[in-house]
Amino acid sequence: MKFKFGVVLLFAVFLFPAIIRAQVPVPVGRWEIVHTSGDNSAQTDLYPGAFSIFLRAGGTGYTYGTFASSICVIDTETFNVVPTWTALDVNRFQITITVDNLGLGPNFSFIYTGMYNPSTPVPGDPSAIIPTISGQYYAVGDVSACNVTTLSNPGNFVATFLPTLFDGSASGSLDAFSADNGSAFDSRVGATIFFDIPPAPGQIAGTVSLASNPTFQTRPCFATTSGVVNPLTINPNLSSQTGASEYMFAEGFDPFGVPTTLSSTAFQPISTPRLPTPIRMRYRSRVRTGL
Repeated sequence: MKFKFGVVLLFAVFLFPAIIRAQVPVPVGRWEIVHTSGDNSAQTDLYPGAFSIFLRAGGTGYTYGTFASSICVIDTETFNVVPTWTALDVNRFQITITVDNLGLGPNFSFIYTGMYNPSTPVPGDPSAIIPTISGQYYAVGDVSACNVTTLSNPGNFVATFLPTLFDGSASGSLDAFSADNGSAFDSRVGATIFFDIPPAPGQIAGTVSLASNPTFQTRPCFATTSGVVNPLTINPNLSSQTGASEYMFAEGFDPFGVPTTLSSTAFQPISTPRLPTPIRMRYRSRVRTGL
């Protein structure tokens, strides 16, 4: 694939409603699992071990959107990190993350068992509450590269719930930040994401509207109608929402009718143990225009 305008990297900050809506049945939805103990120094020197997951009804998870923050996971670009779950009783759940390193490293699993609390206070803001699952976990298989836990020597974890995006909107701007892998738009552009119900749990659907047509080296990036930028459509088959991460691929056309994609990677700025308030997502995006 060749690119007419190259790759444009930019950053945007979008504010979401701060209301956390609990989902029924628990624990279906977005969860960010974070190790609060049990990682070795090689892992903690970088960041705590963590997994961004979307749990579906029936004990499964959305494998395509699962993201790993663990140096024991060699490749997270495929379907090799699989979350599953089971209810042990009304408020006690077990979540299993199974990793197939595809021959690049040892295969292993992390098994998390914890209690669900729908009203966990957010650090620094006791008036805000958020659902969590907290408890102990252990590894099965060789995780010596990142972790020291075993069944007899478990570690502690917190899994934080984040709201599922299926309606409403979020507004922000795509600014002129200069990124390492490319150049930014010539100037900041306002943007609004309108969310819709996705075809499958864990996906993202909707449209992206731009207040004006961004330019790259003075050339317009997107097609317009009567001077208004045509909305980009989020492709749900490529877009996902899991834990504190979101991946969106909004598709449209450039001024010459060539298919163009605005791809965005979002993360929730969070504090240990990853309890976010307010819901504030920061997106790193790039525009690809193919010939």
